[in-house]
Amino acid sequence: MKGLHFIQQKVTEPIAPQRVDIACFVGFVEFRGGEIPHAIVQTLRESGWLNFNDSSPSPYFRASAQQLRDVPVPIESWETFDQLFDWESRTISESLQCATWLGAAVKAFFAEGGRKCYIINAGAPYEYNLPQAQRLLRIPELLPGYSGSASANRNDRSSWHGVAHLFGLPEVSFLCLPDLVDICRGDQSPYSTEYPEPPLPEEQFVECSQGTTEVLPDNSLMEIRPPQYGEADYKLWQTLIGELAERVRQLHREVQLITSIPLPHEQARAASRLPDCVYQYGWFSRELLDDTGMQSAFVQLNYPWLKTRYDNFLPQGLQPGEGSLVGLLAKNALTRGTFRSAVPVAQQQLIDIFPKLSLAEISAPRMSIGSAAPGAPLEDRVSLWHVGAYGQIKLRSDVTTSNSVIYRNASVSRTMAMILRFCRHLGEEFIFERNGEQLWRKITDRLEGYLAQLYQIGVLDGRTERDAYSVHCDRSIMTQYELDKGIVKAEVVVNITASLETMIIAFSVQGNNETGLLAEGAA
Repeated sequence: MKGLHFIQQKVTEPIAPQRVDIACFVGFVEFRGGEIPHAIVQTLRESGWLNFNDSSPSPYFRASAQQLRDVPVPIESWETFDQLFDWESRTISESLQCATWLGAAVKAFFAEGGRKCYIINAGAPYEYNLPQAQRLLRIPELLPGYSGSASANRNDRSSWHGVAHLFGLPEVSFLCLPDLVDICRGDQSPYSTEYPEPPLPEEQFVECSQGTTEVLPDNSLMEIRPPQYGEADYKLWQTLIGELAERVRQLHREVQLITSIPLPHEQARAASRLPDCVYQYGWFSRELLDDTGMQSAFVQLNYPWLKTRYDNFLPQGLQPGEGSLVGLLAKNALTRGTFRSAVPVAQQQLIDIFPKLSLAEISAPRMSIGSAAPGAPLEDRVSLWHVGAYGQIKLRSDVTTSNSVIYRNASVSRTMAMILRFCRHLGEEFIFERNGEQLWRKITDRLEGYLAQLYQIGVLDGRTERDAYSVHCDRSIMTQYELDKGIVKAEVVVNITASLETMIIAFSVQGNNETGLLAEGAA
């Protein structure tokens, strides 16, 4: 080709740690091949996953990064994801394919208003009919350290795989692993992929017509069942989600794990459209005071499953709702503020839910096995989709699974994560400052200025600012031992509008270049 040609390269955006709308999707998908956008290449080079040139090799270089595998890939539009990843090609049989769960979730995220996410491609998707025992072997690729596999270390980037990449993604607020719902399903019901040839129609005279011949859609995927769970499958999935929740609580306190409850087997749905194990195994028992396992302020479950306006090439057109929920939460953060509930936010692409739940199934308390008191209603612990008065699909509840009333409202958990994130980056800013009253005054001023802004926009509640928050960074909260060790502590007490309780944040800057944070509730 002759003449001048201009290629517009997108500028690499700097990390924005104060954003609270960015998601991270970890799952299985193939790289399409072809040229990778310059902005993504630049980001991977600056992160050390790719070399700038042969003369300056990076100690963290990964050959798999050239196929966008096992590295954090920033994606800012569905078109970019579609260009890079072969998301719609997962083998069911020699003649039949479906979409990957990761691709469907990312598409739903952008369709509902998400603006940016990171993709951790853990490897090629497995065949749909792969036995459960072989599927479970893929979990360590998503969750290092699972079932005795090699674990990840915050200070060793070469050990970062799957979820462990969150160590290097301080701006991520939501974590989603769409393949978990498929990995844990059992083998009780085989999936048939053989279809009889349709009978030939009888010959008859048809008048010739002009125009193109109508092509009928392929309905083969309507015969393939989506993942369905039995009792043992739910127990396995519950254990896996509990382990993920504990990891997020310990290592990534500013991140919310968003996942969907799997569908029960058809036989179970004939009696109840809810997974009975939600109550039988005491997931949400009111008798448990502490957040353990499934009961966590860092977990947001979603149910029922969804059908969308776009063709997602999934079995029976159904997909888990976490992609849509994360997109809605991201849009809520950008347009209304993450400290507000996402229930009023209108969805864009949902046309139906499955199964449809009755009001009794949504709101009535249910008994748990071995429990003397009724368990919590489903809408108190699960973020539910429901059909509105005019037939539109809406989010009915925006909640975590926490047993603590303080953190039950998901907007409160997101607000705490937002404040913790500010405190962490403030601590990183002052790590090399000389310890003393001048530093304590700087920290106090910055924290009070930030909290004053939150009070002005309605995040914090109180007749005056004094009622809404308080900050202490002085000798009254630090021991002489801590001062000798170079540790600076700040205590922040906030009264969040959405909660009837008080939050206390213990904030410390330590001499070993680490920032420590601890959040707890107090009546």
